[in-house]
Amino acid sequence: MKNRKSRLSTIIDILSCHNIGSQEELLERLTAEGFSITQATLSRDLRKLRATKIAVDGNGYRYVILDPFAADDTDRQTSSELSFGHSNEKLNQDVLSFSISRNLVVIKTRNGCASGMAYDIDMLKIPEILGTIPGTDTVLLVVDERLQREQIMRLLMDLIPDAIMSQPIKG
Repeated sequence: MKNRKSRLSTIIDILSCHNIGSQEELLERLTAEGFSITQATLSRDLRKLRATKIAVDGNGYRYVILDPFAADDTDRQTSSELSFGHSNEKLNQDVLSFSISRNLVVIKTRNGCASGMAYDIDMLKIPEILGTIPGTDTVLLVVDERLQREQIMRLLMDLIPDAIMSQPIKG
């Protein structure tokens, strides 16, 4: 049986990259990932992660984790530990392109992956990154205005090295 931390991490990944509109659909995905849990356990997990449903362009609803920092410090640490066993690999896979404009970085992602990417970046608690704002396929990364373009590139190289090397730099 897989443990709770692993299950929560998998839920974060699934909700970050897929339009999941019901607990039944999420339960099916978790079962496919090797988790055997009840509907009640899934409901508790979604509450712990502070997942909520949002409207999706007239096509129903989907679960998202809107405020990963609303939980107490223990929950934040747990979520951070959950997410980063494979985060750089995941971040690299999701990035399509990026642009830099002074202290703003616009990262284009695969559709539905921006929220999870912003969450992962926020959980790294990098002092030079002031915050992120996710969309559906875009993350706005706000960095300290004192950073020079070369420093921002080094920061991005640490976060998403494969994506940086394979994409032309815009901006």
